[in-house]
Amino acid sequence: MEPMLSTLLMNNEVKMSEDFKDGILREQIRLVMEQVPTMQVVSFIVALVLVYVARDIVAPANILVWVLMVLLIVCSRIVLYFRFRKVRQEPFAGEYWKNLYLTLALISGIIWGASAFIIFPAGNLGLICFFLLVMASLSAATTVSHSSIKLGPAAWVGPALFPYAIRCIVEGGESGYALSFLTTLYMFGIIRHSFIHNRSVASAIALRFENLELLAELRRVNDILRQDIAKRIQTEEAMRESEERFEALAQSTFEGIAFTDGGLVIDANSQLAQMLGFDLSEIIGKPLADMIVPEDREFVRQIMEAGYEGIYENRLLRKDRSTLVVESQARHFAYRGRNVRVTVVRNITERKRADEALLSEERLALAMKATQDALWDWDLNANTLYYSPHWWRMLGYKENELEADPGLWRRLTHPNDLEPAGRIVSEAIIGETSFEVETRMAHKAGHYVPILIRGYILRDENGKAVRVSGTNTDLTERKRTEEENRQWEQQRNLLRKADSLGRMAGAVAHLFNNHLAVVIGNLELALTDLSGDTEIREKLVEAMRAARRSVEISGLMLTYLGQSTVKREPLDLSEVCRQNLPMLLAAIPEGVALKTDLLSSGPLVRAHAGQIQQVLTHLTTNGWESIGHGTGTVILTTRIIPAPQIPKSHLVPVGWKPTADAFACLEVTDTGCGMAEEDLDKIFDPFYTTKFTGRGLGLAVVLGIVKTWDGAIGVESKKNQGSIFRVFLPLVTDELPLPSEEAVQAHRIEPSGTVLLVEDQDAVRNMAESMLKLIGYEVLAASGGAEAVDLLRANLDQIRCVITDLSMPGMDGWETLAALRKIQPHIPVILVSGYDEARVMKSNWSERPQVFLHKPYSMRDLEAAIDKALKNPVNTQ
Repeated sequence: MEPMLSTLLMNNEVKMSEDFKDGILREQIRLVMEQVPTMQVVSFIVALVLVYVARDIVAPANILVWVLMVLLIVCSRIVLYFRFRKVRQEPFAGEYWKNLYLTLALISGIIWGASAFIIFPAGNLGLICFFLLVMASLSAATTVSHSSIKLGPAAWVGPALFPYAIRCIVEGGESGYALSFLTTLYMFGIIRHSFIHNRSVASAIALRFENLELLAELRRVNDILRQDIAKRIQTEEAMRESEERFEALAQSTFEGIAFTDGGLVIDANSQLAQMLGFDLSEIIGKPLADMIVPEDREFVRQIMEAGYEGIYENRLLRKDRSTLVVESQARHFAYRGRNVRVTVVRNITERKRADEALLSEERLALAMKATQDALWDWDLNANTLYYSPHWWRMLGYKENELEADPGLWRRLTHPNDLEPAGRIVSEAIIGETSFEVETRMAHKAGHYVPILIRGYILRDENGKAVRVSGTNTDLTERKRTEEENRQWEQQRNLLRKADSLGRMAGAVAHLFNNHLAVVIGNLELALTDLSGDTEIREKLVEAMRAARRSVEISGLMLTYLGQSTVKREPLDLSEVCRQNLPMLLAAIPEGVALKTDLLSSGPLVRAHAGQIQQVLTHLTTNGWESIGHGTGTVILTTRIIPAPQIPKSHLVPVGWKPTADAFACLEVTDTGCGMAEEDLDKIFDPFYTTKFTGRGLGLAVVLGIVKTWDGAIGVESKKNQGSIFRVFLPLVTDELPLPSEEAVQAHRIEPSGTVLLVEDQDAVRNMAESMLKLIGYEVLAASGGAEAVDLLRANLDQIRCVITDLSMPGMDGWETLAALRKIQPHIPVILVSGYDEARVMKSNWSERPQVFLHKPYSMRDLEAAIDKALKNPVNTQ
């Protein structure tokens, strides 16, 4: 019965929906037509009021023409009304009358809109406002009377009000524009309101029709049911002759039937109640989901939402909490806004149990084929082995391509794994219930596949092992993931190590600079005391040269650590390379050719020209040194490279990743001796070299510079095949800066007065004090910030300048500077440190020094710093 009922309902629904819409439309037209006489009388009276008010301003001819136009449309709509009265009780053509009504409404709106140009009281703001108020009121009344038809108000209001908005603009002036704006805003607002009102009217009509349609539909369904019952009585012979016999047959059927609406059971047969162990009254009104086992509810809900009408299996929950396996079939359809679903269920619990018993072997075979693990089964009594299809595929073979005898796994197992794997299996067969062993098995392609073998022992009643079944799991992906994790952990450890070494080396370089400051300063003082070309003087000069070379090495170490930051600016990388070609060519020995492949313009990078020169010098020197005394070529190239093309191997710093779509690339290629693979990850370490002892800082410095530019450097090389170094730098879009004019040299200030020297290390303080006295200054020396504050207070009128070290116990240089400025706000201060200036000056202290002096420094550097500090007052900084 359910399929036929559902089919008939669906066949009738389209026709019923169309009739329903036509009935609503006819009712809408009846409603709007009832308003026609009243509205036409009112509109004509309003027209007479307007022409009367404008009689002294508007020409009589204009008034006459417009009144006749209004009268004509009024008469036309009255005629339309009387014609409609003749057919309003009949099922008239709704679309025809709607279109006729909208046409006359549009013409009426145009005529009323024409009044803005025919009888408009131009120049009289009061009458204009009156006209607009009348039109607004008439528009509101029209909206109420026309809203039964969706576009009725819009057909009149738009043509009626829009010309007034235009006429107000033509009128001009602030009031004209304001009135035009308000008229337009009102027009759109009232049209919008008409659509809302139309929906309300349509909904009210639809609700009134729905009850009538529902009653008619129920009668039609009742007729269909009677016909269906009569046919079933005829086909089932005497079994349907009486209502009692029909009820008995219904109760004896194995199928349960439920009608649900919104998930609730609104009706059911007694067989469904018996099937679930409930009384029928307990089922009615109960959510259908409560009768389904929780694990299947989501599945059934998805089927219901999808409107699936085929047969599906699910489990039902009985009153005693036991479960039934059923076949269900349902049909879901929309009926006057209600979702009704008729569901038929058939208990197949016993059949499923029988099927499972008969097909257990088939299911096992299917499961073995479907699983991602390779399955195997070893019958110990028959000494036969079964391997699943995936077992063969895992090793690259077709099914049963090799003889599946008990010795096959031994032949395929890696020789080094055979003895331990065989021992574990044998011991498990003797006295265990399961085993697990990791081994390698030969793939047909020639390589070995890492395999995890799990086995389970089946024993008879005497405890004897009769069967071993298990799985083989391919560990290739797991091994690959473990290797990637190992490499990632190694990279993380390298980063930690580099960070730790960086902090240590930075502190060492700072301490090294302090000691070098004492050495260089005292050497310079000693040379000042000596005169003539004595042998002692020559030795001191050589010692000075060695000390300055040590300073350079210290600076290179800081550069490698990324602690030597300089001011960067947009530079044309190719142009900087061209500017340095003469210097590079002068350094290259005979037999080595330097070739270039530089872009004509760009790429543009943010860097420091001096550091680019260092990078070029170290990379080209590394290239021609690798060529040796023979002949060869060094090629310098610039280009732009997409980020995906940047090689990931042998790329430093560790963990660097591209952050843009493209990068500038500076490439240096040589035809030298090349490097072994194991050397490529070490060449950027300080003092590592494959050439000779005492070298190896150049590439480390290049790495340090590139790190400060947020870039990376990669290398490709093979033994006796040359090397390629590529520097990758972020691109910038800034314009190149214009060269600044050189400042005019100021006159040197003659040394005089007292300098307050603040330095915690005795040797450095004594050396600096001697230099200052030789320059011509009196010196007040302090070993710390607190002592310096006391000295400044006591000698406020004598001290012209302060020189303070940065790193001191207690008050450091910044704290000392702030304390001294509180006493004397305009005192010039020189801040001294072995660290790089850019790093030191990143401090957020509000008080700033006039000059930064880097350790170690010469007497000339010290004198120049004081001169600069005295020329730059505090208030100019």
